[in-house]
Amino acid sequence: MRQSWEVPGTKKAWCKKRKIRNLAKKCGIAPENLPTILQNPDIVTLVLKYLKEKKTDEMPALLFDWNDAGFNDTVVPNCRNGIATQTKASIIANLLANGTTDYGNLNILFIFPDGHAIGGWSKNVATNLPWAKHQNGIPDVCNQLLE
Repeated sequence: MRQSWEVPGTKKAWCKKRKIRNLAKKCGIAPENLPTILQNPDIVTLVLKYLKEKKTDEMPALLFDWNDAGFNDTVVPNCRNGIATQTKASIIANLLANGTTDYGNLNILFIFPDGHAIGGWSKNVATNLPWAKHQNGIPDVCNQLLE
């Protein structure tokens, strides 16, 4: 199946497919088995760039596939549950306050100082961002969250 970004026979399409294949190889899986967010060549480029630049084998990072519908479940735009403080920006601010780096300043890939910091942040979510967790009948704030 052809991806929406792919124009058959172009060098650009070939390069994008190659990047996806490279990431799949690093992950030890077939390209078609990569999570949906990693089928996007722009995201793959970002991840491959990070992997190339990092200094250790540890990858203390979270990759967010945001779901805007999760922040637009009421008539109040961009606010979960219609509450002004329940926004994507609030989650991002919480990540940054807990020591992450917003890799590429795209609000997608957040790098933690070490693996323990991800666990600390995840415990922090239950206390500081309980509204960001799954709620029955409301779209989730993320389609996927990859560690």
